[in-house]
Amino acid sequence: MTAPSGFGFLLRLIQRSWRLPLFLTFLFIMACFPENQLSAQESYTFQGRGTAHGVGLDMSGVKALADDGVGYERILKIYYSGVTIDGGQEGQTMRIGILNGGELQFTADRSYKVYPNNTGGGVSVARDVITHVTYESGRYVTRIDGAGVWRSTGFTRLNPTSGGHIKILNNNRKYRGHMEARRSTTGKLWAINVINIEDYIKGLAEEPNSWPREGQRTLAVAARTYGLNKKLYSTRWDPENFDVDATMGSQYYLGFDAERSNLVQAVNDTRGKVINYGGKAIVAAYHGNSGGHTESLHNVWGGSASSYPYLKGVPSPWGKVYHWGPKTFTRKQLEDIFNSRPESRIGTLYGIDLSDRTASGRVRKARLIGSAGTKEVWGFSQFAAWLGFRSSLIDAGADSWDQFVLLQNTNRSAAKVRLTFFSESGRKKVVKRRVPPNSRKTVSVDKLIWPGPNALKISADNPVVAERSVYFKHSNSGGGHSTVGARRPSRRWYFAGGQTGRNIDTWLVIANPRTAPVTVTAVFMPGKGKRVIKRVRVGGSSRKSIRVKSITGLHSKATPVVVKSPKPIMVERSSYFKFKKRVGGFASIGSNRLSRNWYFAEGFTGKGFEVRLFLFNPKNTSTKARVTIAKKNGQQVSRTYKIGSRRRREIILNQMVSGTDFGIKVHARTKIVAARTVYFNSSGRSGAHSTMGSPRVYKKWYFAEGHIDDRFDELIAIYNPTDYRAAITLTYRSENGAAAVTRTYSVNSKSRKTVTMGGANGFGAGKSFSVELQSTRRVVAERVMYFDYGGNNGLETWTGGHVTIGAVKPSKLWYFAEGFNK
Repeated sequence: MTAPSGFGFLLRLIQRSWRLPLFLTFLFIMACFPENQLSAQESYTFQGRGTAHGVGLDMSGVKALADDGVGYERILKIYYSGVTIDGGQEGQTMRIGILNGGELQFTADRSYKVYPNNTGGGVSVARDVITHVTYESGRYVTRIDGAGVWRSTGFTRLNPTSGGHIKILNNNRKYRGHMEARRSTTGKLWAINVINIEDYIKGLAEEPNSWPREGQRTLAVAARTYGLNKKLYSTRWDPENFDVDATMGSQYYLGFDAERSNLVQAVNDTRGKVINYGGKAIVAAYHGNSGGHTESLHNVWGGSASSYPYLKGVPSPWGKVYHWGPKTFTRKQLEDIFNSRPESRIGTLYGIDLSDRTASGRVRKARLIGSAGTKEVWGFSQFAAWLGFRSSLIDAGADSWDQFVLLQNTNRSAAKVRLTFFSESGRKKVVKRRVPPNSRKTVSVDKLIWPGPNALKISADNPVVAERSVYFKHSNSGGGHSTVGARRPSRRWYFAGGQTGRNIDTWLVIANPRTAPVTVTAVFMPGKGKRVIKRVRVGGSSRKSIRVKSITGLHSKATPVVVKSPKPIMVERSSYFKFKKRVGGFASIGSNRLSRNWYFAEGFTGKGFEVRLFLFNPKNTSTKARVTIAKKNGQQVSRTYKIGSRRRREIILNQMVSGTDFGIKVHARTKIVAARTVYFNSSGRSGAHSTMGSPRVYKKWYFAEGHIDDRFDELIAIYNPTDYRAAITLTYRSENGAAAVTRTYSVNSKSRKTVTMGGANGFGAGKSFSVELQSTRRVVAERVMYFDYGGNNGLETWTGGHVTIGAVKPSKLWYFAEGFNK
């Protein structure tokens, strides 16, 4: 990465809740109160993302997908689960309640007929002549200027001549179809437009005419479906004799004057098509901006998830995220709002708990705590509505994600590199970069592609080494993770680590670089020989994120896993956590092989550090493994552990050694897989880093990432498990084209060496570089970085650390499954 001081990282209120849990409970606590008791504070500030309820179509995502050429049927099936798109509904008639008033006034742009009692031959009226309708003493009174007065018990109907439009003077708008003036349940009159469903959709004013064609078609089908569903299945407006009203509470209908050419064409292109589930037109809800993830209907308005199975929350990483706020209230203002309603009357406000979140990150229910007790209210229809928030996707902090790809070129000639990013929907973006000879290059992904999840395939004309680093700020905690890529995809991947829990969220991320879809099987082994199997279909040139805790049987479980595929894929695992006063996240690629031997260069059990070794035996027979710790002074400590069949053994290495650097060797009787995680809380930095081990030792290791300054500390850990002393040469290549710098070291037999970056690389602080390690003996090497990441604007700093085991050789191809942007 480039120097953090070169950026101005403003607070960005982006909570990727479809991607991570919201750990922070939004409580306000004063030290003068007993522990766990909520207290009042003088002001409360809220901020968030998205608009409205978040259910169904995310129109900002629809536009982004349509801009990329995605067809309207595919877009609809992204947001509405398990539906079909069927035709044949173009003949339906809609009744729309336009407005309600004491006197309605009509005219027309051509001659029209008025039927005062909705019967008979009617009265012919010239254009621009006004018809007045009132309801007096139990009768409809129809007055036509210059033509007389009619009183009747039946409602009044107005029909335009061919090509004409009735105009309502009360709102100064013209409409296709005919009009009815009917008494409302309040005693006033409704102006009701009776119109063919196709013409009804043409008069909607939901999105601008500049929208792309497929977006207009998507809207046309959704709007037609919404209207038909209300006509056939809703009884809300039955007492008023119409199907929907003209406000945004139904669909924003403005009539003929609002018709736009592109929507009219889209209506004609999709004539009669509706979205069906189980043979019925669905409730085709839609909204302006989801904030990154749509919402399940039952989380907004109640009911069961099975009532509307097609309206479940889905990731929506396309399009620009809308942010609202901050909005600040005094405690007195909030008390006035809450105490004005019996369902939220809490007396003196002590605190607000917004921890009851849906999978999308929205507040499902808010708990209001006060002197009169605790009240629970709905997050969207009550809490957000009362406070005037645009949505219930309320962020408790400023979240952001910065992604970098690091490219190391050790050749004497430049490398032309092609980076192909692809999303969870199959969206692709190709970026080309040139890496000069004997140098390294940073690619900042932030402004290159869409916000949200992404996977990456790298191809180069000259062999290079590629790593990916992600730095994140999430729910008032920060961190980062980094990993080297895989040189080739594989049909099988193994992960020894992994855990789920209330404050631990683990994700399995699968990337399919092939153009054809593939069905992938993940076999989790949570303990006692049990297996939990999850099968997912991953589209061609796309990726799939599996939230492990959402799988039945895997909440609060160890989650070692074997991932199988009929075609080669790429898989990574990422975790985000709160653990023993440590917060952060880490990611790691899996291993595509089992081995009897595993090697790790990094290990440290000083104050604030905890090292955990995970040994996973996916086979049906138990085995034993000998764990050897090699200290920096050459002393060794060994223990043997039994690993049951289809089980994982977790070993806390602090129980073997304390207060020292060390390398690790694992030797098992049968083939297993091994991973290591280090949790740390030291020098003001908190987090964890994790990596798979190496099944072999090598004489060469490569690290594309490297940076040092007053905010970044970096070290190279080298473990020599051989019986001979190893001579080490480190070659540093800079980002700015400066000449390579070499340094030499030695590592004694069966010991670990730490090389602290700094003046050692010859470039000085504030520089970015890559490292090539050459050894006279076979060793294993890892790079560790601890950081205070952020801008120099004084607003925030993200602390954490990450680790990467080195690459063993450059390659023309690299693959990454995990990636997240902004």
